[in-house]
Amino acid sequence: MRKFLLLTFLLIVARLSDIITTYIYIPNLEKELNPIVSVLGKGWTTMLIVQVVLISGFIYTLWVYCTKKPAIPKVDNSLTLKEFVSLFNFNDTKSYYKIFYKIPKNKTALFYTIGYCGTISLICLSFFVALSTTFLILSPDYRIFYRTYKIPVFLILSFVIMFLFLLSKFYKNEYNKWLLGNKTAGNIGA
Repeated sequence: MRKFLLLTFLLIVARLSDIITTYIYIPNLEKELNPIVSVLGKGWTTMLIVQVVLISGFIYTLWVYCTKKPAIPKVDNSLTLKEFVSLFNFNDTKSYYKIFYKIPKNKTALFYTIGYCGTISLICLSFFVALSTTFLILSPDYRIFYRTYKIPVFLILSFVIMFLFLLSKFYKNEYNKWLLGNKTAGNIGA
């Protein structure tokens, strides 16, 4: 429960820091890159509603990660990591590539995964964006650097890379826990 409370606190602080620095830098949202503003043309009210829904969704998935274990069918210990990822998400060992184009059958596993990888990635991205916006507020040189080197693209790519790195680490960790659990269960029956 401590992990849940800590990550929830960090998520809320990170999102608030992004929102507050954005409000200070561009209170009228004139240059905001968020698609809610730049594509849909919405204002602060919609942005804040979306933020509350987003944060609530991530808090729920984080709660799933901290309180529930996905049910993984019992199979022998000879699974590869790839087969385990397929089993974890689709309850069979031959559906690995479906993770790139299908929503997993095991919804608890999906929320469990997003609760860890998505929450940590969003916390880091939010702090990076808030820091970048703070530099935009304080430094004319950074504003030039920001425009010249397309920093928003870098931030989005960083989020994707961080998420994929965490996902890889997450699956390896879950696989090792599963292997250890199966070995322990096998020794109990012996």
